[in-house]
Amino acid sequence: MSQQQDGYTRVESPTEIEALLEALIEPGGASLQVSTPGSKPLPVLVMEQQPGAILVLDISAIREIVARQSV
Repeated sequence: MSQQQDGYTRVESPTEIEALLEALIEPGGASLQVSTPGSKPLPVLVMEQQPGAILVLDISAIREIVARQSV
């Protein structure tokens, strides 16, 4: 991993990426941060990941979003 100027760390090693994804898959391992002032991280579950293609998140635990979708 190498530290970038923008504060993010670039991860290119497949082994490191797999370890980080495994940590995200664990309960409480991932959250969604909405870029609005005062927003708090919202809990999500990582359901599926295909390298270079998709990342599927389960947002059903976020009442604010689920309530809007069902109206």
